[in-house]
Amino acid sequence: MRRTIFGVMTALLLLGSAGCAQAQPADSPQRTPAEATAGFFAMDTYIDLTAYGAGAEAALEAAQARIQELEGLWSVTDPGSDIYAVNHSGGVPTQVHADTAQVLSFALDMAGETGGALDPTLYPVLTAWGFTTDQYQIPDADTLSALLANTGYEKVSLNGQTMELPSGMELDLGAVGKGYAADETAQVLAEHGVESALLDFGGNILAMGSRPDGMPWRIGVRDPETDGTLGILEVTDQSVVVSGGYERYFVGEDGERYWHILDPETGSPARSGLTQVAIISPESKRCDALSTAVFVMGLEEAADFWRSRQDFEMVLLTDDGTIYLTEGLSGRFTLGSGQEGREVQVLSAEETSAERPAIDKAGGYAVETEEVLAENQDSQIYGVLYRPVGVEGPRPTVIYSHGFGGSYRNGAQYAQALAAQGYLVYCFDFRGGSDSSRSEGSNLDMSIFTEQSDLESVIAMLQAREDVDDDNLFLLGASQGGLVSAITAADNRDAIAGVVLLYPAFVLVDDAMERFDSADEVPDSMHYLFMTVGRAYFEDLFGYDVYADIQGYDGAVLILHGDRDSLVPLSYSERAVEVLPSAQLEVIPGAGHGFSGVSFDLAMGYILEYLTSSLNGG
Repeated sequence: MRRTIFGVMTALLLLGSAGCAQAQPADSPQRTPAEATAGFFAMDTYIDLTAYGAGAEAALEAAQARIQELEGLWSVTDPGSDIYAVNHSGGVPTQVHADTAQVLSFALDMAGETGGALDPTLYPVLTAWGFTTDQYQIPDADTLSALLANTGYEKVSLNGQTMELPSGMELDLGAVGKGYAADETAQVLAEHGVESALLDFGGNILAMGSRPDGMPWRIGVRDPETDGTLGILEVTDQSVVVSGGYERYFVGEDGERYWHILDPETGSPARSGLTQVAIISPESKRCDALSTAVFVMGLEEAADFWRSRQDFEMVLLTDDGTIYLTEGLSGRFTLGSGQEGREVQVLSAEETSAERPAIDKAGGYAVETEEVLAENQDSQIYGVLYRPVGVEGPRPTVIYSHGFGGSYRNGAQYAQALAAQGYLVYCFDFRGGSDSSRSEGSNLDMSIFTEQSDLESVIAMLQAREDVDDDNLFLLGASQGGLVSAITAADNRDAIAGVVLLYPAFVLVDDAMERFDSADEVPDSMHYLFMTVGRAYFEDLFGYDVYADIQGYDGAVLILHGDRDSLVPLSYSERAVEVLPSAQLEVIPGAGHGFSGVSFDLAMGYILEYLTSSLNGG
């Protein structure tokens, strides 16, 4: 829900697209393919869809039906919806539609990844403020305290399509629902042959392909103070979602403005120093979730979070009027008319926060990077090597393996911190490991065992380099990359000096067993989490005992896991510690499936201490 009380204000403007404000030049030949449009109210907002191509009209009819189907599943007020049934289940496990299970799984993943900055269990708190009824009030501290005691995404249980909430807890998918629906709409259009479309879900924009004339879509971000244009983004095949405190708010008797984006820790409007957040990413649902979470985080934590992932871009407007852009938007964002004097800062992936108490920056090395390629089965593996400047001779080396759907960029913050302490760090893309992978290979062929093969190829490539100390070669893996690192170490024990596992996804085998009764039931392709995988991804897991496999590594292993991880429960790492010959588990308090801010600092402290103690010949 992102409609404002004081008149409707859409946070994004559509510029220079067919049918919008800027027409084509008079002397341009008219080559625009057939245009079809659809406009309707759904999901508490007005949805405006424009598609181009011979099948566009039929595609939009199918898309509208799909959106209305999802709305019927997720309404918090419709007694026939899944969410209504779960919210009124009294704590009894409830079967839900596959779409509901999938969107909730994504919401819980994002809640864990953002350390709880996004939480889908705040509906009763929103109601107490009047944001669900338009009966606005400021709840007292006792009321908020009582309501917050019955919130917390980590209390939600999702097992396949069976959902269970504690009695009295209520879900609201408003922070991810429109984004999920936009992604589904794009998929429907693509299935009908549409390659160019602009989808506007109440200001949440998804741009399919490029404009009909081949140029990027131009999306204007509104200035919340003047209702003019703050800046213009050029995007192709990406979504742009904006959140801000000006969108839905009321003014209390005390003269203060109270908005609908709540801090899950306090239950009150998030006052993070940000006025507006715009998130840009290929996935609309990820944009939707992060636009809320980043607003709650504030500038510094949001910048740290971005640096640890780098799979999205953002435009942040602070309360003092400064614009902060992530460096990937350089050349793609221009200030709007009348904004020429506004201060603009670019956030660099190499920067870190001024205070990192868990990392000793004193005397740290400057860091340089180099693209380094490996090869596996005649396919190219793309990676980036981080190294300390001015250090001669072979160096202890760390190989970072990203998680499901991730990329080499996910390891950038770890690589920067470790290279500053004198380590070489190699971050790479698994073949078929994500939609954004720069390595060759298809998602449909990827499995944990193809990723093990990729990692072994990377190990061999690095062992042949003169600047790598192959007596001190360490593996650092996150989530699925952690699982892959663990099984790779077991099969290559003599080559690996040590292993660090970040919230390793040992849950994957159980997940496969819960989804399918046998390998014969696994389809040739399916959408899993946030990308399409092939039959091999799950088929290879039947009959596989990951815990028996990882016992083969007898070196020291450090496991770091958040106690609020809803994607991979902590119990999976606790079991790993029991079966590994020499393993240490450190629990990161308050962290979900991913570390940022204080959690990252704490994790890096453990990692550096472990590496120092594990060096051979040191």
